Amino acid sequence: MANFFQDASHVSVKNSALTAVAGNLIVYPPPPQRESPKLVSRPCSSALFTGQQVYLDKLKQYFITRDGKGGTPRRSYLIYGLGGMGKTQIALKFSEDVSSQYGHVFWVDATNEDTISVSLKGISSIPDAKKADVEGTPEAVLYWIASLSKEWLLIFDNADGEPAMVEKYLPSNNTGDILITSRNPNMRSLSSNKHSIELNGMNMEDAIALLLKRSNLEEEMTESIQKAAEEIVTTLFCLPLAVDQAGAFITSGLCSIYEFLKLYSEKRKELMDHPSFRGASKYEQTVYGTLELSYEKIKSKAADESKLRDAEAAQTAILIHQIMAFFYHENIMEDIFSRATERYIVTDLREKASAGLPLAVLLLNGKDLHITNDLVQNPVVDLGTG
Repeated sequence: MANFFQDASHVSVKNSALTAVAGNLIVYPPPPQRESPKLVSRPCSSALFTGQQVYLDKLKQYFITRDGKGGTPRRSYLIYGLGGMGKTQIALKFSEDVSSQYGHVFWVDATNEDTISVSLKGISSIPDAKKADVEGTPEAVLYWIASLSKEWLLIFDNADGEPAMVEKYLPSNNTGDILITSRNPNMRSLSSNKHSIELNGMNMEDAIALLLKRSNLEEEMTESIQKAAEEIVTTLFCLPLAVDQAGAFITSGLCSIYEFLKLYSEKRKELMDHPSFRGASKYEQTVYGTLELSYEKIKSKAADESKLRDAEAAQTAILIHQIMAFFYHENIMEDIFSRATERYIVTDLREKASAGLPLAVLLLNGKDLHITNDLVQNPVVDLGTG
């Protein structure tokens, strides 16, 4: 974090409040505390969700509606694959599509035991749990879930550790449905080979559709745009996260769909020549390449004094970018930043973004700022502090 405040003329920390002055950018201490919006335990699926119908159909076929009375035996299913393949988004979309067939759908961040515990404790605050006087402990919540008479679905997202970590948090009894997303194929021990599916990227048609939707080119389809889109998604291995970042880069106006591949190829070569990227998988190289391209373009905007409004917005984007790289990658509240800028001219992060600088690695989801994937967050830390 050494470079983070290198241009600041004054930095102070008092009672956990941070003040930094750098050029025209001032981040003020927060005003007196006020009630923040409640965090939702289950995030919303992306409005840009595209395709993946084959996987959704398989899930729906397996978790077919039963009699609605907490049927047995328990059904468990695993979605696994490399980071950035869209496992979480498929699980979210599926849970939304089938929510009417369940009395409850529970979402657990299974990144580690701490996040599992926090998620389960959060379930104790939902109305039905409160009515049942469920204590705010993981054990009490799991006992209550196991006792429910109606069908329920429990989703363990990002369960990349060992199967034993998830297994100890499965409700007792042989009821309910379990869906797990993971990078670890060994999680199949909690479902079976038959009841698991590996994600290997999008098909060409879906990847092109996502790119065009993300870059706002759906209504401008021509043969040349179609060809350019096909070349881009092929180069990006139809990896959903990378395709999404490419679309965000194009729609920001930083380049056209025809220019993207040239810029991307140049930046990717630079990255691969760096010692820290030796041994990176082709998927990691792809994601890091699209991320680095976006970041470098924003830095060039920040240095362009001929367009002061855009330069100021770019400086703000970089600062927010660097701060958020050190947050946990889910449920980052926009309220944190709107409070910090209340005494500044612009108070809405969306107005900053409207100056032409939407960060490809950030999504605005309602009231939450959410880094789409920890595969993105790790290199963000490197970019922000290197």
